Amino acid sequence: MATYEIPDLADATTPLGGTELVELVQAGQNRKTTPDSFWRPLGTGPADACAGDDARLSDSRPPNGAAGGDLSGTFPAPTVAQVAGTIPGGVGLTVLASTTQAAARTAIGIAPTAGSTGQVMTSDGAGGLLATATAVADLNGAIPRLTVPGIVRQTAVAAPGTPVEGERWNDSTRRSEQGFIGGIAIYGQQALASQVSDVAQSGVAEQTIISPDGFGGLALPTNFLQVGKTLIVEIDGELTLAGADTVTYRVKLGATTVVSHAVAYVGAVANERFTLRAAIVCRVAGGAGTICATLQLTRATAANSVLLASTLTAALNLTAAQALNVTEQLITGAGGSAVVSNRATVMVIG
Repeated sequence: MATYEIPDLADATTPLGGTELVELVQAGQNRKTTPDSFWRPLGTGPADACAGDDARLSDSRPPNGAAGGDLSGTFPAPTVAQVAGTIPGGVGLTVLASTTQAAARTAIGIAPTAGSTGQVMTSDGAGGLLATATAVADLNGAIPRLTVPGIVRQTAVAAPGTPVEGERWNDSTRRSEQGFIGGIAIYGQQALASQVSDVAQSGVAEQTIISPDGFGGLALPTNFLQVGKTLIVEIDGELTLAGADTVTYRVKLGATTVVSHAVAYVGAVANERFTLRAAIVCRVAGGAGTICATLQLTRATAANSVLLASTLTAALNLTAAQALNVTEQLITGAGGSAVVSNRATVMVIG
Protein backbone atom coordinates (compact mmCIF):
# COMPACT_ATOMS: atom_id res chain seq x y z
CA MET A 1 0.00 0.00 0.00
CA ALA A 2 1.36 3.40 -0.93
CA THR A 3 1.81 5.99 1.78
CA TYR A 4 2.12 9.76 1.57
CA GLU A 5 3.87 12.16 3.78
CA ILE A 6 1.54 14.79 5.15
CA PRO A 7 2.99 18.17 4.20
CA ASP A 8 3.26 21.04 6.60
CA LEU A 9 0.14 23.12 5.88
CA ALA A 10 1.75 26.15 7.36
CA ASP A 11 4.24 26.15 4.47
CA ALA A 12 1.69 25.52 1.66
CA THR A 13 1.27 28.35 -0.82
CA THR A 14 -1.19 26.76 -3.27
CA PRO A 15 -4.52 24.87 -2.89
CA LEU A 16 -4.15 21.09 -2.69
CA GLY A 17 -5.72 18.48 -4.98
CA GLY A 18 -8.76 16.38 -4.14
CA THR A 19 -6.88 13.29 -2.85
CA GLU A 20 -4.58 15.39 -0.72
CA LEU A 21 -7.56 17.25 0.75
CA VAL A 22 -9.20 14.04 1.87
CA GLU A 23 -6.05 12.81 3.52
CA LEU A 24 -5.41 16.17 5.16
CA VAL A 25 -8.96 16.32 6.52
CA GLN A 26 -8.63 12.74 7.81
CA ALA A 27 -5.45 13.78 9.52
CA GLY A 28 -7.29 16.64 11.26
CA GLN A 29 -5.34 19.36 9.55
CA ASN A 30 -7.94 21.89 8.23
CA ARG A 31 -6.47 25.30 8.69
CA LYS A 32 -3.72 27.54 7.39
CA THR A 33 -2.93 30.96 8.64
CA THR A 34 -1.42 32.57 5.55
CA PRO A 35 -3.72 34.88 3.44
CA ASP A 36 -3.60 32.71 0.32
CA SER A 37 -4.52 29.44 2.06
CA PHE A 38 -7.32 27.19 0.78
CA TRP A 39 -9.02 26.62 4.14
CA ARG A 40 -10.45 29.59 6.10
CA PRO A 41 -12.50 29.72 9.28
CA LEU A 42 -16.09 31.12 9.36
CA GLY A 43 -16.29 34.62 10.74
CA THR A 44 -16.52 38.34 10.01
CA GLY A 45 -12.83 39.12 9.76
CA PRO A 46 -11.04 40.09 6.52
CA ALA A 47 -9.45 36.59 6.22
CA ASP A 48 -12.56 34.61 7.30
CA ALA A 49 -15.08 32.73 5.17
CA CYS A 50 -18.84 33.49 5.09
CA ALA A 51 -21.46 30.79 5.72
CA GLY A 52 -24.19 30.19 3.14
CA ASP A 53 -26.96 31.28 5.54
CA ASP A 54 -25.13 34.38 6.74
CA ALA A 55 -27.61 37.33 7.05
CA ARG A 56 -25.14 39.56 5.22
CA LEU A 57 -25.93 37.69 2.02
CA SER A 58 -29.67 38.65 2.04
CA ASP A 59 -30.11 41.91 3.99
CA SER A 60 -30.82 45.24 2.19
CA ARG A 61 -28.18 47.90 1.98
CA PRO A 62 -28.24 51.50 0.66
CA PRO A 63 -26.81 51.90 -2.83
CA ASN A 64 -23.72 53.95 -3.38
CA GLY A 65 -21.59 55.13 -6.21
CA ALA A 66 -22.26 57.24 -9.30
CA ALA A 67 -25.81 57.41 -10.74
CA GLY A 68 -26.52 56.87 -14.44
CA GLY A 69 -29.32 56.73 -17.00
CA ASP A 70 -31.90 59.49 -16.34
CA LEU A 71 -30.23 60.22 -12.99
CA SER A 72 -27.21 62.33 -12.12
CA GLY A 73 -25.11 62.73 -8.99
CA THR A 74 -24.31 59.90 -6.61
CA PHE A 75 -26.27 57.41 -4.56
CA PRO A 76 -27.99 57.37 -2.14
CA ALA A 77 -29.32 60.82 -3.16
CA PRO A 78 -29.17 61.30 -6.95
CA THR A 79 -31.19 63.91 -8.89
CA VAL A 80 -33.40 63.53 -12.00
CA ALA A 81 -31.45 64.74 -15.01
CA GLN A 82 -33.91 63.86 -17.76
CA VAL A 83 -37.04 61.84 -18.53
CA ALA A 84 -36.64 58.86 -20.87
CA GLY A 85 -33.48 60.42 -22.21
CA THR A 86 -35.05 63.85 -22.86
CA ILE A 87 -34.52 67.01 -20.85
CA PRO A 88 -38.01 68.65 -20.49
CA GLY A 89 -38.19 72.07 -22.09
CA GLY A 90 -34.57 71.87 -23.21
CA VAL A 91 -33.35 73.20 -19.88
CA GLY A 92 -30.14 72.35 -18.14
CA LEU A 93 -29.61 69.94 -15.29
CA THR A 94 -29.02 72.74 -12.83
CA VAL A 95 -32.62 73.95 -13.19
CA LEU A 96 -34.11 70.53 -12.51
CA ALA A 97 -31.87 70.14 -9.50
CA SER A 98 -32.78 73.60 -8.23
CA THR A 99 -34.50 73.92 -4.87
CA THR A 100 -36.68 76.71 -6.31
CA GLN A 101 -40.12 75.18 -6.92
CA ALA A 102 -41.16 77.80 -9.49
CA ALA A 103 -38.04 77.13 -11.59
CA ALA A 104 -38.60 73.38 -11.40
CA ARG A 105 -42.24 73.73 -12.50
CA THR A 106 -41.23 75.90 -15.44
CA ALA A 107 -38.58 73.37 -16.44
CA ILE A 108 -41.08 70.55 -16.82
CA GLY A 109 -43.76 72.60 -18.57
CA ILE A 110 -46.03 73.52 -15.64
CA ALA A 111 -47.27 77.06 -15.10
CA PRO A 112 -44.79 78.96 -12.91
CA THR A 113 -47.45 79.96 -10.39
CA ALA A 114 -48.43 77.44 -7.78
CA GLY A 115 -52.05 76.29 -7.60
CA SER A 116 -54.33 76.85 -4.65
CA THR A 117 -55.74 74.23 -2.33
CA GLY A 118 -58.39 72.18 -4.13
CA GLN A 119 -57.31 73.18 -7.64
CA VAL A 120 -56.56 70.74 -10.45
CA MET A 121 -53.99 70.62 -13.23
CA THR A 122 -55.24 71.06 -16.78
CA SER A 123 -53.62 71.26 -20.19
CA ASP A 124 -52.71 74.69 -21.55
CA GLY A 125 -53.19 73.42 -25.12
CA ALA A 126 -49.49 73.77 -25.89
CA GLY A 127 -48.06 70.69 -24.22
CA GLY A 128 -47.85 72.17 -20.75
CA LEU A 129 -49.97 72.11 -17.62
CA LEU A 130 -51.80 74.88 -15.81
CA ALA A 131 -52.05 75.01 -12.05
CA THR A 132 -54.65 77.77 -12.12
CA ALA A 133 -57.69 75.72 -13.10
CA THR A 134 -61.06 76.29 -11.44
CA ALA A 135 -61.05 74.95 -7.92
CA VAL A 136 -62.77 71.61 -7.41
CA ALA A 137 -64.58 71.10 -4.15
CA ASP A 138 -63.94 67.94 -2.18
CA LEU A 139 -66.67 65.34 -1.97
CA ASN A 140 -68.16 64.61 1.41
CA GLY A 141 -69.88 61.48 2.64
CA ALA A 142 -69.33 57.99 1.34
CA ILE A 143 -70.38 56.02 -1.71
CA PRO A 144 -73.18 55.62 -2.72
CA ARG A 145 -74.27 58.92 -1.13
CA LEU A 146 -71.84 61.78 -1.74
CA THR A 147 -72.36 65.49 -1.16
CA VAL A 148 -70.60 68.45 -2.75
CA PRO A 149 -70.14 71.43 -0.40
CA GLY A 150 -70.03 73.99 -3.20
CA ILE A 151 -71.15 74.80 -6.72
CA VAL A 152 -71.49 72.04 -9.28
CA ARG A 153 -71.11 73.14 -12.89
CA GLN A 154 -72.37 71.06 -15.79
CA THR A 155 -70.77 71.96 -19.10
CA ALA A 156 -73.31 72.27 -21.92
CA VAL A 157 -73.25 69.17 -24.13
CA ALA A 158 -75.36 67.64 -26.87
CA ALA A 159 -77.95 65.13 -25.71
CA PRO A 160 -76.60 61.55 -25.77
CA GLY A 161 -77.77 59.48 -28.70
CA THR A 162 -78.72 56.60 -26.42
CA PRO A 163 -79.17 57.94 -22.89
CA VAL A 164 -78.73 55.63 -19.93
CA GLU A 165 -81.13 55.46 -17.02
CA GLY A 166 -80.36 58.11 -14.41
CA GLU A 167 -78.26 60.38 -16.64
CA ARG A 168 -78.66 64.16 -16.37
CA TRP A 169 -77.01 66.80 -18.56
CA ASN A 170 -76.99 70.48 -19.48
CA ASP A 171 -78.48 70.29 -22.98
CA SER A 172 -76.64 72.62 -25.36
CA THR A 173 -79.50 72.55 -27.89
CA ARG A 174 -82.46 73.14 -25.60
CA ARG A 175 -80.33 75.27 -23.25
CA SER A 176 -81.77 73.61 -20.17
CA GLU A 177 -81.20 70.70 -17.82
CA GLN A 178 -82.38 67.36 -19.15
CA GLY A 179 -82.51 63.83 -17.80
CA PHE A 180 -83.44 60.26 -18.57
CA ILE A 181 -85.57 58.82 -15.78
CA GLY A 182 -87.89 55.83 -15.86
CA GLY A 183 -86.95 54.98 -19.43
CA ILE A 184 -87.99 58.35 -20.87
CA ALA A 185 -86.37 61.74 -21.44
CA ILE A 186 -87.57 64.39 -18.99
CA TYR A 187 -87.38 68.16 -19.13
CA GLY A 188 -86.78 70.06 -15.94
CA GLN A 189 -89.19 72.66 -14.55
CA GLN A 190 -87.56 75.60 -12.81
CA ALA A 191 -88.71 78.88 -11.28
CA LEU A 192 -87.20 81.90 -13.03
CA ALA A 193 -88.66 84.61 -10.80
CA SER A 194 -91.08 85.22 -7.95
CA GLN A 195 -92.56 88.60 -7.05
CA VAL A 196 -91.90 89.67 -3.46
CA SER A 197 -94.10 92.77 -3.14
CA ASP A 198 -97.39 94.16 -4.49
CA VAL A 199 -97.47 96.07 -7.76
CA ALA A 200 -100.38 98.56 -7.97
CA GLN A 201 -101.25 100.47 -11.16
CA SER A 202 -103.90 103.05 -12.02
CA GLY A 203 -104.71 105.52 -14.81
CA VAL A 204 -105.17 104.88 -18.52
CA ALA A 205 -101.57 104.21 -19.58
CA GLU A 206 -100.36 100.68 -20.28
CA GLN A 207 -98.45 99.61 -17.17
CA THR A 208 -96.56 96.60 -15.87
CA ILE A 209 -98.22 94.39 -13.27
CA ILE A 210 -95.40 91.89 -12.90
CA SER A 211 -92.21 92.80 -11.09
CA PRO A 212 -90.06 89.76 -10.28
CA ASP A 213 -86.95 91.87 -9.79
CA GLY A 214 -88.63 94.97 -8.37
CA PHE A 215 -88.37 96.96 -11.60
CA GLY A 216 -90.85 95.25 -13.89
CA GLY A 217 -90.42 92.49 -16.43
CA LEU A 218 -87.99 89.59 -16.58
CA ALA A 219 -84.89 89.71 -18.78
CA LEU A 220 -84.34 86.58 -20.89
CA PRO A 221 -80.86 86.02 -22.39
CA THR A 222 -80.09 85.58 -26.08
CA ASN A 223 -81.23 82.31 -27.66
CA PHE A 224 -83.10 81.39 -24.49
CA LEU A 225 -86.23 80.15 -26.23
CA GLN A 226 -85.56 76.89 -28.06
CA VAL A 227 -88.02 74.50 -29.68
CA GLY A 228 -90.31 73.01 -27.06
CA LYS A 229 -89.27 75.28 -24.21
CA THR A 230 -92.29 76.71 -22.37
CA LEU A 231 -92.71 79.79 -20.15
CA ILE A 232 -95.51 79.83 -17.58
CA VAL A 233 -96.61 83.11 -15.95
CA GLU A 234 -99.10 83.13 -13.07
CA ILE A 235 -100.45 86.28 -11.41
CA ASP A 236 -102.90 86.60 -8.52
CA GLY A 237 -104.31 90.07 -8.01
CA GLU A 238 -107.16 92.37 -7.16
CA LEU A 239 -109.21 94.79 -9.31
CA THR A 240 -111.13 97.88 -8.21
CA LEU A 241 -113.11 100.03 -10.67
CA ALA A 242 -114.92 103.28 -9.85
CA GLY A 243 -117.33 102.75 -12.73
CA ALA A 244 -117.80 101.00 -16.07
CA ASP A 245 -114.49 100.33 -17.72
CA THR A 246 -112.52 97.91 -19.89
CA VAL A 247 -109.33 96.22 -18.66
CA THR A 248 -106.88 94.85 -21.22
CA TYR A 249 -104.21 92.37 -20.15
CA ARG A 250 -101.19 91.82 -22.42
CA VAL A 251 -98.30 89.33 -22.32
CA LYS A 252 -95.26 90.67 -24.14
CA LEU A 253 -91.78 89.65 -25.27
CA GLY A 254 -89.89 92.86 -25.74
CA ALA A 255 -92.16 95.26 -27.61
CA THR A 256 -94.19 92.45 -29.18
CA THR A 257 -97.54 91.49 -27.68
CA VAL A 258 -97.74 87.72 -27.97
CA VAL A 259 -101.20 87.34 -26.43
CA SER A 260 -103.81 89.71 -24.93
CA HIS A 261 -107.39 89.82 -23.71
CA ALA A 262 -109.82 92.64 -22.90
CA VAL A 263 -112.53 92.39 -20.24
CA ALA A 264 -115.45 94.84 -20.28
CA TYR A 265 -117.05 95.77 -16.94
CA VAL A 266 -120.52 97.37 -17.03
CA GLY A 267 -120.23 98.92 -13.60
CA ALA A 268 -118.07 99.49 -10.59
CA VAL A 269 -116.35 96.60 -8.83
CA ALA A 270 -114.59 96.53 -5.51
CA ASN A 271 -111.64 94.32 -4.67
CA GLU A 272 -112.46 91.63 -7.24
CA ARG A 273 -109.92 88.82 -7.08
CA PHE A 274 -108.52 87.49 -10.33
CA THR A 275 -105.96 84.93 -11.52
CA LEU A 276 -104.11 85.32 -14.80
CA ARG A 277 -102.20 82.42 -16.31
CA ALA A 278 -100.21 82.68 -19.54
CA ALA A 279 -98.16 80.04 -21.38
CA ILE A 280 -95.62 80.70 -24.13
CA VAL A 281 -94.32 77.74 -26.16
CA CYS A 282 -91.48 78.05 -28.66
CA ARG A 283 -92.30 76.28 -31.94
CA VAL A 284 -89.50 77.57 -34.17
CA ALA A 285 -86.24 78.99 -32.79
CA GLY A 286 -83.87 81.47 -34.42
CA GLY A 287 -84.09 84.88 -36.04
CA ALA A 288 -87.55 84.19 -37.49
CA GLY A 289 -88.83 82.31 -34.48
CA THR A 290 -92.42 81.35 -33.88
CA ILE A 291 -94.24 80.97 -30.57
CA CYS A 292 -97.73 79.96 -29.51
CA ALA A 293 -99.15 81.76 -26.47
CA THR A 294 -102.32 81.33 -24.42
CA LEU A 295 -103.89 83.48 -21.72
CA GLN A 296 -106.50 82.43 -19.19
CA LEU A 297 -108.23 84.86 -16.81
CA THR A 298 -110.37 83.73 -13.90
CA ARG A 299 -112.56 86.24 -12.02
CA ALA A 300 -113.73 85.49 -8.50
CA THR A 301 -116.98 87.53 -8.57
CA ALA A 302 -119.79 85.02 -8.30
CA ALA A 303 -122.11 86.78 -10.76
CA ASN A 304 -119.40 87.22 -13.38
CA SER A 305 -117.12 84.20 -12.88
CA VAL A 306 -115.66 83.42 -16.29
CA LEU A 307 -112.73 81.57 -17.78
CA LEU A 308 -111.35 83.33 -20.80
CA ALA A 309 -108.76 81.97 -23.23
CA SER A 310 -106.98 83.54 -26.16
CA THR A 311 -104.25 82.20 -28.45
CA LEU A 312 -101.88 83.87 -30.83
CA THR A 313 -98.96 82.71 -32.95
CA ALA A 314 -96.33 85.39 -33.29
CA ALA A 315 -93.09 85.54 -35.27
CA LEU A 316 -90.13 87.33 -33.72
CA ASN A 317 -86.35 87.24 -33.40
CA LEU A 318 -85.63 84.71 -30.66
CA THR A 319 -81.85 85.01 -31.01
CA ALA A 320 -81.99 88.42 -29.33
CA ALA A 321 -82.41 89.05 -25.62
CA GLN A 322 -86.06 89.49 -24.66
CA ALA A 323 -87.90 91.08 -21.74
CA LEU A 324 -90.92 89.06 -20.58
CA ASN A 325 -93.65 91.37 -19.32
CA VAL A 326 -97.33 91.42 -18.36
CA THR A 327 -99.22 94.70 -18.54
CA GLU A 328 -102.70 96.08 -17.82
CA GLN A 329 -104.48 99.07 -19.33
CA LEU A 330 -107.75 100.81 -18.41
CA ILE A 331 -109.79 102.78 -20.91
CA THR A 332 -111.55 105.14 -18.48
CA GLY A 333 -109.38 104.87 -15.41
CA ALA A 334 -111.70 106.87 -13.17
CA GLY A 335 -110.36 107.98 -9.81
CA GLY A 336 -110.05 105.15 -7.35
CA SER A 337 -109.65 102.49 -10.05
CA ALA A 338 -106.59 100.23 -9.66
CA VAL A 339 -105.15 96.88 -10.68
CA VAL A 340 -102.98 95.26 -8.00
CA SER A 341 -100.73 92.23 -8.54
CA ASN A 342 -100.13 90.45 -5.23
CA ARG A 343 -98.26 87.37 -6.46
CA ALA A 344 -96.42 86.70 -9.69
CA THR A 345 -94.35 83.64 -10.61
CA VAL A 346 -92.49 82.80 -13.81
CA MET A 347 -91.64 79.16 -14.52
CA VAL A 348 -89.78 77.48 -17.36
CA ILE A 349 -90.32 73.92 -18.59
CA GLY A 350 -87.82 72.19 -20.81
